[in-house]
Amino acid sequence: MKLLRQVEAASLALSANIVAPGSGTEAASDLLSEARGAQEQITQYRREIERLQDVDPVTGLGNRKWLQIRTVQELSRAARERIPLCFILISIDKYDEIAERLGFSASEALQLHVADILKSFVRPYDVVARVSASEFGVLMPGASAPTTSRISERLKDAVTANPPILLGGERPEIRVTAVERRDDETIFDEILTRARGSQFAGKHDADRL
Repeated sequence: MKLLRQVEAASLALSANIVAPGSGTEAASDLLSEARGAQEQITQYRREIERLQDVDPVTGLGNRKWLQIRTVQELSRAARERIPLCFILISIDKYDEIAERLGFSASEALQLHVADILKSFVRPYDVVARVSASEFGVLMPGASAPTTSRISERLKDAVTANPPILLGGERPEIRVTAVERRDDETIFDEILTRARGSQFAGKHDADRL
């Protein structure tokens, strides 16, 4: 509010010709300097707000909206440059049950645990985001399907190896699927639906075994 008042005061002063070029008054100079400083701070705050709109508040990863935008960009680039693009979907099985049974703190600790593992695995140019409360996604430009499959297995092992203390020694059930882009896929929901379908099919195959 203080910044807004400073800018408003400067605008009124300028419109009333109080701060006129060559006026030389110390008060006018101070007011103009103050207003410029306030405008710079407002610009910085606006940029920070815009950045935070793309960030998941719990994990600090990108959020779903940001991932949707980046997926469209990467799908387009992969098609244009004829390079592979794979998507990894990490899902916490029975997440709602864990949250209800062990509480919010435990479920949030599990989200942070998965996010930390992802941060340690990905390359600087990979796109990592939280898709939903129980799902995380990673876009890997240039990565082939076999490579991404191996990374998926390592991710799964890393997440389940040392679960958060708040889970009381319980090992979370994690499903990880890697899918490679198709030429007909142009938006995030298309590749996400296919990854979810692969997870669902894989779970039923495991159930039959």
